[in-house]
Amino acid sequence: MIRFTSKKGRTFLIVGMTLLFATTLYGFAFASGGGGAAESHDQMLNLFYRILNFTLLVIILVVIVKKRSEERRVGKEC
Repeated sequence: MIRFTSKKGRTFLIVGMTLLFATTLYGFAFASGGGGAAESHDQMLNLFYRILNFTLLVIILVVIVKKRSEERRVGKEC
């Protein structure tokens, strides 16, 4: 079992596994495509942009929530 001494290591692991999963999913979707190459390319590019957009949204939300929780914690200690 992997033990992390800080939350940064756990965060890197989660982000890395998410990127690995997204890349694998993208590869399977690309490999299973057949037929029209131009249409398939446009669909795969659209899928890639959607995955990228969702990933950035999640990262931004995590950063904002983390920052707000730290602000609340500091406010309660004073």
